[in-house]
Amino acid sequence: MKRYLPAVVWSLVILLLSVLPGSSLPDVGWKSFLEFDKIAHAGVYFILVMAIAFSMRSTIHTRLVRNLVIIVLGCSFYGLALEVVQYTFLSDRFFEILDLIANISGSIVGSIFVYLILKRKAYES
Repeated sequence: MKRYLPAVVWSLVILLLSVLPGSSLPDVGWKSFLEFDKIAHAGVYFILVMAIAFSMRSTIHTRLVRNLVIIVLGCSFYGLALEVVQYTFLSDRFFEILDLIANISGSIVGSIFVYLILKRKAYES
């Protein structure tokens, strides 16, 4: 169970960041914040995929592509759910389709990264 701890902790970090009031977020200028915001969304979901893949390190090799697709779908659903939570329950946070696209993009890039690392290790063995 300890091997899942990084993925669970990172999921909770994403949840916390997603429900913080908008006024608590750093104010770094409109245009730069927009760019930084999307990169940050992609980055945290990239890390989430890596954490989940790491927690599955003993079994992820079996049916690697299928497992990575499932991870991407799970992370994408998590991102969608958090966007819905923001829209539904938080008055100063909004559902943003570009945030969702960034979440999904980060998940996909993370899974490609995991795939390439694992294939390279298999090739070197």
